[in-house]
Amino acid sequence: MRFCTALAALMGLAAVVLDAAPIAAETITFEVAEQSSDSITLTAELTRPAGDGLLPAVVMLHGCNGIWRPWGDNWSERLVRWGYVALQVDSFGPRGLPDGVCNSPLTVGARARAADAHAAKAYLAGLPYVDPGRIAVIGMSHGGWAALSSAQNTYLHDTLRAEPFKAAVALYPHCEPQLYRLDAPLLILIGEVDDWTFSFRCEGMELIGPTRHAVTLKVYPDATHAFDVDLPDQEYLGHVMKFHAAASQDSVTRVQAFLAKHLGGG
Repeated sequence: MRFCTALAALMGLAAVVLDAAPIAAETITFEVAEQSSDSITLTAELTRPAGDGLLPAVVMLHGCNGIWRPWGDNWSERLVRWGYVALQVDSFGPRGLPDGVCNSPLTVGARARAADAHAAKAYLAGLPYVDPGRIAVIGMSHGGWAALSSAQNTYLHDTLRAEPFKAAVALYPHCEPQLYRLDAPLLILIGEVDDWTFSFRCEGMELIGPTRHAVTLKVYPDATHAFDVDLPDQEYLGHVMKFHAAASQDSVTRVQAFLAKHLGGG
């Protein structure tokens, strides 16, 4: 099954922006089981809206260079404004990789970071103000690749996850040929002229195994890698990154509508 660009349904959802001031960000820690050792302690930055009641939440996964404030803080601010608890996970610093893995992306690959994401989800689910049934994941670039992995069950003989994410968003991810037994609705946003992660790979992905969830793919003409980050045009490790105002605004609108549809709030 090839994915076509899906447009209308999400855009038709009217989203209400919540006017709730965020509570000051808090640095937290949680444990992740590792294949090569017993566990590792990761750090994350937690931001949440003020107010009472159970809130939906979003796990945020950075790119290959680690926590990148121009991306992470802007998306965290949006998520909190929309009424979500936001958790920016640092997958690399606690592993002794402060400069990231851009030159060796498999050093901490998508499956390892999917484990990070699900451990972060479990942490959020244990908080008294988070609704454990309304937690999503969003990632960019290397973190988008991890978000794809977080929403699939890679090995067909493995037991399906008992408590999957409610939704997953991948911004300009590395797309592999297949997605296996997708266990959450998935939104993929990528630039047509991205020279680091390629849109044609996402357009050509196939769904393997049973799933009741849909994949929505939007490819932005003339948009590069990191099109949603409002910084001067630059090259990073030989890859072009340009802010694209129209694509950025459209991506924000789509993510807001997608999360509102699947998590409520926002």
